[in-house]
Amino acid sequence: MNLIDRYVLRLFLRTLFYGLIAFLGMFIIIDLVDHVDDFIDDEASILSILKFYLYITPAYLDYCLPIAMMLASMFTMGILGKSREYTAVLSSGVSLARMCRTLIVFGLIVTGLSIVWREGVVAEANRRHHDVRQYEIEGRARNRLNSRRNFAHVDEDGRVYL
Repeated sequence: MNLIDRYVLRLFLRTLFYGLIAFLGMFIIIDLVDHVDDFIDDEASILSILKFYLYITPAYLDYCLPIAMMLASMFTMGILGKSREYTAVLSSGVSLARMCRTLIVFGLIVTGLSIVWREGVVAEANRRHHDVRQYEIEGRARNRLNSRRNFAHVDEDGRVYL
């Protein structure tokens, strides 16, 4: 990775970080406004509300990441063009495709990590979010039967669905 790649990636990551924080903040504020009457009606504690948003944050990050990546890419290339750094790099013999290659490779890596994130962290966080909402905020009684154990369904053609 040469100096230009590191510079473009650093600018991209900074823009991506600010974009993710902004989108995540908007998601949480909108959700809080939507659920504040439920929290008041159910007399939810501050700790339960914080746990509620702690466990929904991974899903919101998963929702925000694609649009934040796209906007960060656009802003990065726009900032490079506005400050004439893009022109200087082009005049040194580096093509536009070469400058964008860093962002494309990083985007592919983030896509792979996002799949792992979604299947591992987000799935468990959604389960815990659901539990906090039902049992701590709404005050429902816990079901002693664990319905998440092995479940198999056989259809009329003999196919087994797990």
